[in-house]
Amino acid sequence: MTDALAGAPLDYEEEKAFVGSQKKKGISWQEAGVLVLMAEGKNGLSFILNKRSQEVSQPGDLCFPGGHPLPIADRFMANWIIPYVLPMRKSQGYAAARQRRPKTFETISFYLANALRECWEEMRVGPRKIDFLGALPCYRLVGRRKIVYPMVGRLTKPVKFKISYEIEKNVCLPLEDLWDPDNYGLYSLKLTGKYRELAGTDVWNLPCFAVAGKDGSRDILWGATFMILMNLLKTVFGFTPPMDGPVRAKADLYPAAT
Repeated sequence: MTDALAGAPLDYEEEKAFVGSQKKKGISWQEAGVLVLMAEGKNGLSFILNKRSQEVSQPGDLCFPGGHPLPIADRFMANWIIPYVLPMRKSQGYAAARQRRPKTFETISFYLANALRECWEEMRVGPRKIDFLGALPCYRLVGRRKIVYPMVGRLTKPVKFKISYEIEKNVCLPLEDLWDPDNYGLYSLKLTGKYRELAGTDVWNLPCFAVAGKDGSRDILWGATFMILMNLLKTVFGFTPPMDGPVRAKADLYPAAT
């Protein structure tokens, strides 16, 4: 996985230039780092997702740990803590990141620090327990004017998550489940209020993945988190998932926000 990520082209310098050009026009774009976090279990690799609580925006959505940067704190961690203190400084993924163009490595380091800090705040997973595997290309959310920088990491030892108020629960998604085309389909979202005005339609049918819980529950993975994870599957494993299929679930898109 690390070799595949090391060889993947990154668009970080281009995205930074885009943000700068937009700023000159008076258009502000937000940026954020997320951690695509994996853990090794009895049945192989799994992805660790967070389900957003009712206390935050986009409640009920599955997401990676992450959020907006704190420039001073994250820059300090990127420049001093990661390269001189954390075990991941000796990892193959970090060494490969150093081989990229200086500006790209600088951006990787900053958003890696951002994502690691958010992982601690949301789940109480310390950065000493995470190995850095590499970075994925940015994901641009045009409607929200937001650019996401995904960092890929793996837990080096079992941990007990202590979730914050932002998180309803953790969701474990086994890698092997992602190969089953029957788990893919469409998420039919009814649009109201500002979302309907923005989209110019009443319904969005978006690609999704149905995540089955051990307790018989089911969560829907869709949106930016879904697309970032699909990009990882394509980059690392050459797997292109289906982007259509039957409707797996229906819902109103954030009715409380309309």
